[in-house]
Amino acid sequence: MYGMCVAPDGTIYLSATYGRTLYSKDNGLTWQTGRIYDYLYYVGVSFPTPDTGVLVSTVLQRQGTITEVDTNFNIISEITYQFGLNDVKMVSPSTGYVMGYGAVLKTTDYRHTWNFQNVQGDNFMSMDIHGDEIWMCGYNGSIYHTLDGGNNWQRLRNGNDITLVRYNLMCIVFKDELNGWASCDNGKIIHTDDGGNHWEEYDQFTTNSLRSIVLCPNGDLLTAGDNGALYRITP
Repeated sequence: MYGMCVAPDGTIYLSATYGRTLYSKDNGLTWQTGRIYDYLYYVGVSFPTPDTGVLVSTVLQRQGTITEVDTNFNIISEITYQFGLNDVKMVSPSTGYVMGYGAVLKTTDYRHTWNFQNVQGDNFMSMDIHGDEIWMCGYNGSIYHTLDGGNNWQRLRNGNDITLVRYNLMCIVFKDELNGWASCDNGKIIHTDDGGNHWEEYDQFTTNSLRSIVLCPNGDLLTAGDNGALYRITP
């Protein structure tokens, strides 16, 4: 399973390879299976309404699809691009973002159209969205920031700069406007306390790829990765 979201009605959805899905209506106690019959490799899912989901797929980072489905996983619409897609974040029924290989797309019209953002230069993996303020990371180590919902992006870290430490970033999360963390594919965690301008490594505690990182209600971090790895970190 690669993508995970919670719909407004509390249903939890997971997406996976070959169009496979799991969903739970009782907070994860029991799960049911579903399938999208295009058999794509779905790596991200978001349900902006209780009856409509948006999933993104990749084929070796060479092709990606945005697929809209109903709760029975019947396809409503599909748009295919000639680059891979990595994740989707719908912040409301009308507005959302898709991250991909060298591109970021945004919709503001209920997913009827997806428009390219003026940002490039990395394989964009993850966003942390706080209203119109967004932090985004790329696999090559770049980190971007916007204060206006993506109209203008500032590159805080250039992952293509050979003078910087090389990080392959997988996921990013911010607690507030200053403090944030990003997880890497070699088990590293990096932290900033100045809004993303400078980053420092935590002592490494695993070599598993850490594919997601989230904040707990008490301020601790949870990070999960390959081989069933799950860690709690006290910042």
